[in-house]
Amino acid sequence: MESNVFSYLNKNYRYLNNYLRELDEIVFTSPYKAIIKGRSFTENLTKEVCKLEGYSLLNTTTQAGRLRKLESEGILKGKIYRTFNKVRRMGTRGEYNDKEKELEASLNMHRYAYNIACWFIKNYIDHEFEVVTYKYPTPPKDSNVEMASNLIKKMIKETQKSQEINKSYEKMIDYLDTNEKAQDIFENFLIESIIDNKEIDKKCLVQEFSKIQEALDK
Repeated sequence: MESNVFSYLNKNYRYLNNYLRELDEIVFTSPYKAIIKGRSFTENLTKEVCKLEGYSLLNTTTQAGRLRKLESEGILKGKIYRTFNKVRRMGTRGEYNDKEKELEASLNMHRYAYNIACWFIKNYIDHEFEVVTYKYPTPPKDSNVEMASNLIKKMIKETQKSQEINKSYEKMIDYLDTNEKAQDIFENFLIESIIDNKEIDKKCLVQEFSKIQEALDK
């Protein structure tokens, strides 16, 4: 994890920095403990956000309650809100029924915690803070290096695919905003999908949009 993240937190939020350092140190060697450290880091950071925003009373409620309030007030929104919620849902040991799944969850927690820390620093400590794109950590020699390396390669590919889908999704939204005919066709597709109880994700929407765009451009 980038050292400047630790240095920013260490001054006024040393206990948060300690959670983050421990997570960084044990992400490969003790994956489940790393997941718990990440949850503790995120929950305590959320409490600090509540204090700074004037909602200290929320610190007596659940993490889900805090996140709902911060989202409704526009403090947490979009991608970072979803990241906080992903962390909140992690931590039940029964979810990770093999070593690889547990390690994958630990690495995801490492990435989520880094992104949350950077968001906090930029919004509450230094508005000029430049966020460095996340990089997966290097597995130490005392861990299962081969499994970890292969897993990280797989996760990087999945991240790249997700980024490509997100870019295509944004282009789709821009196109629909300026093309009423495409909007009508797309809305009909959404209505039919809802009637048929079909699950729709971004990938599915982008694929259907490509078909519509191709038909209209002929």
